[in-house]
Amino acid sequence: MFRSWEEEQACQAAASSGDPVAMTDLALWHAQAGRMREAEQWHHASAGTGRPLSMTHFGVFLAQAGRMQEAEWWLRSAAAAGEPQGMYNLGRLLNDTGRVPEGRDWYIRAAGNGHRDAMYNLGNDLAEENPGAAAQWLRQAADAGHVPAMFNLCVVLNGLGRYQEGVPYLWKAAEAGHPSAMNAAARDLLDQQRYPEAEPWLRRAADAGLPPAFRNLGRLLKETGRVQEAEGWLRRAAESEDVEAITLLMELLTQTGRNGEATQWLQWLVQKGYARPA
Repeated sequence: MFRSWEEEQACQAAASSGDPVAMTDLALWHAQAGRMREAEQWHHASAGTGRPLSMTHFGVFLAQAGRMQEAEWWLRSAAAAGEPQGMYNLGRLLNDTGRVPEGRDWYIRAAGNGHRDAMYNLGNDLAEENPGAAAQWLRQAADAGHVPAMFNLCVVLNGLGRYQEGVPYLWKAAEAGHPSAMNAAARDLLDQQRYPEAEPWLRRAADAGLPPAFRNLGRLLKETGRVQEAEGWLRRAAESEDVEAITLLMELLTQTGRNGEATQWLQWLVQKGYARPA
């Protein structure tokens, strides 16, 4: 956290003189090093100055330690003082302890103060019960640069039959390195047989460890005649029980004369209820 010994010493001196920002920085440094007792002491001292963001950090620290009642007190204090990060983390704590309506109210207040994660969580929470409202919150978060919100907005818009409206956000998320967005954007290109454009995106998503990208990359390689490499990616996807990948792998195995193994995969699909007995 500190770039030099001198920087650490300067922070120690500032914290010892009562600077709440330095106290919090010192607490975070101790926590990062696993020195939780020292971290708590500095968090408590910083929060005790009345600085709302310090109260928030202390509340989060206590919540992570499982001390929810104490955490809630500090987060309520921060939220009441108008700290958006306090509002957001209070919303999270309330949601996690089963008080969802009140938690959502605090998310709304935090979102109204420009908190991107609150907008994102609201969008996710509303996705099933009110997808229109979910799209509005996710769009706000996406427009504020929240990358996962860009992708989730596309998912919600697709469910509303407004897929094309979400495509620019999908590409923004892909360009920002979101694996699922890279895979989904490349899948569109793959379906249009735009293989040279799709392949780099699928390789990036597959290298990030995304099983659907294993499948789509395997499909692309199969369709472009690179059967040996295709088989490797399809097997990786099949091992994660990706049904489409298993189907493509069965086709490849049959085409290369390995009917016995293809039959074994078919039996697995039947056992899982994905296919009917031949």
